[in-house]
Amino acid sequence: MQLNLPINNLYIPDYNVEKERIVDFVTNFEDPTIKNDLRDPIWGKKKYMIHLQAIANRQSKVVEVEMDDIREHFSAAKDRGFVDRVVRNSARYVTILQSVLDANKPVPSMNINEEDLSSWDIIGEQRRYNVKMQQDIKQSQGLLKQDTNDDPLAMIPPELERNY
Repeated sequence: MQLNLPINNLYIPDYNVEKERIVDFVTNFEDPTIKNDLRDPIWGKKKYMIHLQAIANRQSKVVEVEMDDIREHFSAAKDRGFVDRVVRNSARYVTILQSVLDANKPVPSMNINEEDLSSWDIIGEQRRYNVKMQQDIKQSQGLLKQDTNDDPLAMIPPELERNY
């Protein structure tokens, strides 16, 4: 890990490494309060993956990340500074956490009926369809290279894609 030490000796963390730590936390944190007979059939005791699955299945709209869980997961001596950085710079870490949750949200494990879709869901689907159609038109007119790896949905801000 590289330390960035400017002139005034202010520590600036490597946010890519911090993001990797948050990915590890979200995908691997096991809730000790979940009994073995109540384990999730898909995620076992992985608390935040269970929460993300509930969001994907439209059973929940909230992910509550508890500081006690962060403290427990990062309790090793090498990670103590991470918890302090989260507390002192919570706005930055909330943004990182949101991007990690977006990237690790599983696909729904159950069928979602059309009747259960909100108007916001329908507008989002229409927006994704329109973006995809625009890309297809540009490709057919030769304005966009066939082998481009650009994700057309990247044009839609992640804040509008979230349903939590």
